Amino acid sequence: MAMAKPIPASNGQGNMIHLKRLKDVLVSVAAMDPSFEGEEESVGSLLSLPFVRNASPAEQLADPCRPRIFWCVHPSGNYSEDCETGERYALLALDHMTRHNFPALLPWAVFDMMRAGPKRSGIETGFLDTFARHASAAHRLLDLARKGELV
Repeated sequence: MAMAKPIPASNGQGNMIHLKRLKDVLVSVAAMDPSFEGEEESVGSLLSLPFVRNASPAEQLADPCRPRIFWCVHPSGNYSEDCETGERYALLALDHMTRHNFPALLPWAVFDMMRAGPKRSGIETGFLDTFARHASAAHRLLDLARKGELV
């Protein structure tokens, strides 16, 4: 596995945080690599995600092209706990997207977030924040690789 050169930290916490984030994102980058060979997507594995469920008969009647709901969450009302739940959901989604070479999961989840209406909880915040952090780290890693700064 490639190791990145230290990246100056702007928050004073040191380079180890940045290196850990870059290391954590290596698996996620594989999902975007066209040479990555993932398994065929299966409904069972999708339904194992805690935020995905089959649409009810009424929902399928209203929209026959929508057999599944990709954002079905139940906030606790405790914002910080919900943020942690959202982070866990994002990591499960990243693992699933990588394992099954299925990046469509993210936009489908976001589209269903929007469909659910304007009310948001910490679950959405934690989920999207985690994806943003991983995307930023992946972008930084790819930038370092383009510049030949990975050792």
